Amino acid sequence: MTTHAEDLTLKLVGYASHTTHGFTLPLFGRYDRANTLYVAACSPSGDHDGTISRFDAYEPGGHAWLSVERPDPVRIGDAWLDVFLWNDQVYIGDAQTLWTQLAPIRAELEQLAPLSLLDAAMHAASPERDRLAPIAMSYVTNRFGVDRANQWREGTLRRHVSVLIRRVAPEFQETPASAESALCLDTRSLQLKLPQSLLGRLRRADALQPLIDDARRLAASFNLDFELLDSNAHPGTSVAPVVVPSSDSENRSDQDAGLVLILTIGRRAREIARHITEPAWLPMDVVTETLRKIDATEIRSSRKIIQIVDADAPRPMEKLAAAYEVVAVVVDETLVTRDGLPTAYQTLLERTASLSRAVRILVPALPETHPSRILADGDSAAPLLREWNFHALLDTAQARSPFWWGNPKRSLDRRVADIISGAACLCLSRRLGERTRSAASSDRLMVFAVDLEGRSGMQADPQESLGSESTWLEPGQRGEHARFSNFKHSVEVRERDGVGTRRALIEFRPKGGFEGFALAVINNLFSSDENKRWRFGEDSTVPAIVRRALQFPQQTFALSIVDRAYTVLVTAETPTLDALVAANRSGWRVARYTDRATLRSLMNTKDELDLRNVPGEVALGSIATSEINRKLATRGVDTRDIIRLNPDQLHEWLDRVSSDERRDLQREIRPLRTSGDRSITGDPPAVAVRRKKLLEERSIGDLVLEALGKVLRIDPRELTVRRPYKRAADLDVCWADPADGFMRFAIADGEIPPMMVPLRPAEVVLQSFFIVDGDWSVPALFRSRIFAVWAAATLSRSSSWMSRFSLGATFAGFPVPSRFQIVETSSSAYALRCEDGELLALAKDVESHVERIANAGTGSSWKSAQRSPQLRELPSAKRLDDIILSAYDLPPNADDLSILRRIVEMNGNLAAR
Repeated sequence: MTTHAEDLTLKLVGYASHTTHGFTLPLFGRYDRANTLYVAACSPSGDHDGTISRFDAYEPGGHAWLSVERPDPVRIGDAWLDVFLWNDQVYIGDAQTLWTQLAPIRAELEQLAPLSLLDAAMHAASPERDRLAPIAMSYVTNRFGVDRANQWREGTLRRHVSVLIRRVAPEFQETPASAESALCLDTRSLQLKLPQSLLGRLRRADALQPLIDDARRLAASFNLDFELLDSNAHPGTSVAPVVVPSSDSENRSDQDAGLVLILTIGRRAREIARHITEPAWLPMDVVTETLRKIDATEIRSSRKIIQIVDADAPRPMEKLAAAYEVVAVVVDETLVTRDGLPTAYQTLLERTASLSRAVRILVPALPETHPSRILADGDSAAPLLREWNFHALLDTAQARSPFWWGNPKRSLDRRVADIISGAACLCLSRRLGERTRSAASSDRLMVFAVDLEGRSGMQADPQESLGSESTWLEPGQRGEHARFSNFKHSVEVRERDGVGTRRALIEFRPKGGFEGFALAVINNLFSSDENKRWRFGEDSTVPAIVRRALQFPQQTFALSIVDRAYTVLVTAETPTLDALVAANRSGWRVARYTDRATLRSLMNTKDELDLRNVPGEVALGSIATSEINRKLATRGVDTRDIIRLNPDQLHEWLDRVSSDERRDLQREIRPLRTSGDRSITGDPPAVAVRRKKLLEERSIGDLVLEALGKVLRIDPRELTVRRPYKRAADLDVCWADPADGFMRFAIADGEIPPMMVPLRPAEVVLQSFFIVDGDWSVPALFRSRIFAVWAAATLSRSSSWMSRFSLGATFAGFPVPSRFQIVETSSSAYALRCEDGELLALAKDVESHVERIANAGTGSSWKSAQRSPQLRELPSAKRLDDIILSAYDLPPNADDLSILRRIVEMNGNLAAR
């Protein structure tokens, strides 16, 4: 008997699988190693991008417990979770998360398990799906024959189309054996036949055209045509395709135009617009109106809601149709001068102003390093709003707020894109559109929040979710700002997949209030009472020298910290070196409100002598680069360019080939280091073979390929698929031995302080490392505090992926002092060397201590060893640091700010060679 668990909160604790790789059956329990296990069902059925609809008790014949870090506990209504196995590694997450996690091994999966990789791409709706489909088809054909491959293809298409339909009609069931089967395949085409009632539901949900487009792309990847057939065709007559409006915006008439136009002006606007997608919901009154129109015409429901037009694209004027109901103009503020916009853009704005029925929204393309002047400076916004008849100014700065209502892992540009599409679609609401048109003002900002991410009830007045660096209201503050004609409007929205309704809140707010916003950020960062060690409103006058060094001195907030000699200035802009120098001289510290790590450090560091006076986010401006310095560092191998084998697979492979072939293979095979840790003795944990060099130059029937195919349990024909290397130059450098007299070192990408390990002969690393050749001066320089300060300042940061070093800024822009030389070797490679015997001896001694610490006791690792306090206190490490500082003309007691200023000064003189 099935036992339901509707009210349980369960953890993902294990999985059941009949295979050694690919997707498995996730198992849930109340706690780790629970006696009672559950399996989940998803809604829509079969949709891995859906939600958990129920839990059923389950008694597996055999299962494995999870030993990896698992997601948070889940309940019914939470996102579906998958478990994926590969090479004894377990990957866990929803469809999108799992696809991202598989990125380092996708090339390997494409070669060895293309069916599993295709499934992952389909679940995540990745564009890679259409490229992987024919590869998977070839795999099945080669292994099982044409008939089985055609059956697999039909099943894949049938399941996918059924999932798309069930997102609107959850009860839909596709029965292949039925004469009324919805999906039919022949050797040349895929045909979809649905009842008119279901077609109507798909149209009303704006899901028909996306379904057709998606099915057509997937069918085309399998070399099939696609047709949507009329289910009402009479027997004996030919079945006619259903006429569906084209989704190609180039062919639309005014009557068939999208409801929303997004016009981009400038490079930054185009960068943001690349991420704009249609929201998964619409205002309820728009849905109701659309249903009424569909009953009469069945025309408008299947077209796209949003049309994006680039002002610099050829003939954009012809795309500005009069039927748009909302027009959002995304403008790069660098194009806005005292004289306004360039003439060509003014002509476009004149055209948009003539669209009298449309709600017109001015959207600043949010800069990355500082606030938008259009949002912060009324003199910049007012002329644009008045001259071109905009009804609203959208606050894109919400995207930077830690209280933003959307997915916190989205990058900044994707957040801005979500704000643009969401605000524009909310203005399709008739009542909201009328209010927006009737109360235009240059003194207020449009802000909104949508309760879709958390799937929980929204607060009655979510002040934080609506606030940003540009606008902030404290509770009870509304009456004080009546002159701004603010209004707040609650909009009911229906998700387009038909799951249910949610609530959106849109409001027009006055500009300003950064101090209140910054205080809320600090309170959010330090929620526990024992961490609240700051005061505000006391001695908070910002020194004039500091104010002059800021672009936006009005958007600052001063905090005095208990038991600290300095005051912290929280800014809305990324501080420049000039601002940091001015603050340091005044006994202040400056940090942007987004720099949470620095703010925590300023509040919590007990010893001020250990406190860095350079924040995590600093604006360095233009960085000069040297091509020779760039060539010194090389990123490790891309996993798509190699084939990995474990020791057992390697030995089995070599045992299957002749002695002559074995000697050739051993010259090509390289030990592969996947982390900084290494075993002292025995085989390497993995080896790598260059895919193209060894495998693609061989033909079908080659005994070496046959043997490798048996070891890896794949068809040897998969190994001969001809495709270019992803990074051929890096691969060649990694495979080549360093020149005589030099060693090779690996630097972990993105790690601060820098992490470095010497490589053994012929050893290669993955792309999570950089390699540098040279003598012991390499760890001396690149493990130094000098490089740590520079690498931290040039680190690329994002909310959606790990921080990384840049070949351009971090390495090509790093000035190497005259005590070191970058030399070209006989193999046209580059290496670092130094003739200072003391420096080389000290560096070697420090490395010996790192190895001893890493190998002492249990639980130690190369990372913990290099961060060990005892290493920092080592006399040889201190002496080495002094020598490196002196090479940059810096004293032993130089602080981080002095170091960064010196490196920037030397970078300015860096010759572009």
